[in-house]
Amino acid sequence: MKPSQAPNASSDADARARRWALAVHDVAQPVQALALFANRLRKMSAGQPAAAVVSAMEVSLRELQHLQQLLVQLARWDAGSLAAHHTTTSIAAVFERLGPYLCTATDAQALRIALREGAVCTDPALLHLVLVTLVKAALKRSSSADGSLVVACRSAARRPEMLHIVFWRTGGGPWALDLAHIFQSLVDSAQATSPSVSGAGLELYIAARLIKVLGITPTLRTSAARGAVLTLGLPRAAPALANPQSAMA
Repeated sequence: MKPSQAPNASSDADARARRWALAVHDVAQPVQALALFANRLRKMSAGQPAAAVVSAMEVSLRELQHLQQLLVQLARWDAGSLAAHHTTTSIAAVFERLGPYLCTATDAQALRIALREGAVCTDPALLHLVLVTLVKAALKRSSSADGSLVVACRSAARRPEMLHIVFWRTGGGPWALDLAHIFQSLVDSAQATSPSVSGAGLELYIAARLIKVLGITPTLRTSAARGAVLTLGLPRAAPALANPQSAMA
């Protein structure tokens, strides 16, 4: 870049950051209002047939709130202010927070969680956003009648200092092939110097950026038995610091 171009580049970045800040603020206000209305409607419809409609509306609202949180992180990335704040984080607490983001009872049936107790050193808020995004994307491409999405946490046999969070789909067919494509797009985007959407959608694009910020190198392998297996490796917390109470403030 020529010296004369540097001020223009900086000015463009500042203007872009201001636009993002305004957009995120404008989105936040109606989302907060919807949350208040939904809470009021839930109380008014208790025991009524309309309660089921309110529950469905709350599911959609949670998805909108999740997208809003992702957009906040994207704005911080674009402004150059997105950074991970690593702390000792209980894996159990991370997985427990996934529950409210399952869209329907069918989704809950299609998801199997195999948890290994332990603590890792990571940014719990950013990791939560990544996991919710991956679970949502995988469940949209799954069918409980054609296998399950398995999310597991296990020790790394060859690297005892790591814990692995693993995603894979049981069963075969087009669901598994589609999910394999999504996983590959995520890995390619997370490993690229400049992540791109790569046809995987905005939420996975942002998740790939968060994975980069967290310092995670995602890996993908395929096998005839399990299909595509996505692995996120996280460093274990030091034993003296592995206090589950420190997770997910």
